[in-house]
Amino acid sequence: MVISRLPGSSPGAPQMLVMTTRPDPKFLALLTDTASRFEALNVHGHALESQAGPLTAAASNLSTQLLAFREQLAAALQAKTAADLAAKQAAAEAKAQALADKEAAKLAAAEAKALAIKERAEAKAKEQAEREAAKQAADEAKAQKLAELEAARLAKAQADAEKAEANARALAEKEAARQAAADAKAQALADKEAARLAKAQADAEKAAAKALALAAQEAARLAAAEAKARKLEEQEAARLAKAQADAEKAEAKAREDAERQVAKLAAAEAKALVLAEKEAARQAAAEIKAQKQAEMEAARLAKAQADSEKAATKAQEKAEREAAKQAAAEARARERAEKEAARVAAIEAKEAARRAKEEAAAAKIAAEKAAKKAAEREWIRQGKAVAKASQNDEVVWVDQGDD
Repeated sequence: MVISRLPGSSPGAPQMLVMTTRPDPKFLALLTDTASRFEALNVHGHALESQAGPLTAAASNLSTQLLAFREQLAAALQAKTAADLAAKQAAAEAKAQALADKEAAKLAAAEAKALAIKERAEAKAKEQAEREAAKQAADEAKAQKLAELEAARLAKAQADAEKAEANARALAEKEAARQAAADAKAQALADKEAARLAKAQADAEKAAAKALALAAQEAARLAAAEAKARKLEEQEAARLAKAQADAEKAEAKAREDAERQVAKLAAAEAKALVLAEKEAARQAAAEIKAQKQAEMEAARLAKAQADSEKAATKAQEKAEREAAKQAAAEARARERAEKEAARVAAIEAKEAARRAKEEAAAAKIAAEKAAKKAAEREWIRQGKAVAKASQNDEVVWVDQGDD
C-alpha cells in the first residue's frame, strides 16, 4: 500500500491522503480471504430476521463478485507478467544476438586483418626475394663476365707466352743453325787449312828434297819458307781459335737469350698462374660472398616467413580468443536466458500453486456457501416449524448449530 498526497496541494495545507494498493499476490490473497469472509458471514441472530436473508444474499453476491474480480485481476497480472517475461527474454535474446553479431564482426575483421597482414608479408617477402634473386643474377653475370675477361686475358697471356716460346725456340734453332754453319765453316776452313798445310808440307818436303838436291842455298830458302809457313799456320790457328771463341760466344749468347726467353716465359706463366689464382680466389670470395648473401637472404626470408606465420598464428589465436569470448558471451546469454526461463517457470509454478490454492479456497468457499445455504434452508424450515408450532401451542426444539 502506498500513501501519497493529492496533486496541487501545498505542503503547509491540511493534507488529504490517498491510499494506493498494488495488485500483488498479497492483495489477491486478501481478496480471496475477503470473499471467504463475505461468504461465511452469518448475520442471523445479529440482525432482524427480515434483513438477515437479504444481507446474506448480498454478502454471497459480493463474495462471488470478489472471486470473479480476483480471477480477472489474476489473469491480467499473469498476462502482464508473461508479457514482461517475453519482452525481457526477447530483449535478452536480442542483446545476445547483438553481442554475437558484434563478436562475429570483430572476428571477421580480425581474420581479414590477419589475412591482409599475411598477404602483405608474403608479397613483401616475394618482392624482396625477387630483388635479391635479380641482384644475385646480376652479380653472377658480372662475375661470369669478369671470369670470361680474365680467361681471355689468360688465354692471350698463354698465347703470348707460347709465341715468345716459339720465338725463343726459333731463335735458338736459328742460332744453333748459325753455330752449326759456323762450326761447319770452321771445320771446312780447318780442313782446307789442313789440306793446304798438307800440300805445304808436301811442297816443303818437295822443296826440302829439292833443297837437299840443290844443297845449301835451297836450305836457307826452305828455312825461310818454313818460318813463313809456321807463321801462316800460327795465324790460321789464331783465326781458328778466334772463330771457335766467336762461335762459343754466339752459342753462349743464344743460350742466354733462350734462357732469358724461358725465364720470361716462366715468369709470364707464373704471373698468369698468380693472376689465375688471384682470380680464382676472387671468384671463390665472390661465390662465398654470394653464398653468404644467399644464406643471409634465406635467413631473412625464413625470418620473414616465421614473422608472417607468427602474425598469422597470433591472428588465429586472437580469432580463437574472440571466438571463445563470443562462445562465452553466447553461453552467458544462454545461461541468462535459461535462468530467466527457470525464473519464469518458477513464477509460473508459483502462480499455478497460488491458483490451485485459490481454487481450493474457492472450492472451500463454495462448499461453505452450499453448507450455509443448506443451513439457511434448515433454519427457514425450522422457523416455519416454530411459527406453526406457535400457532398450535407446541414446543419445538430448534438446533442453533455452532454459531
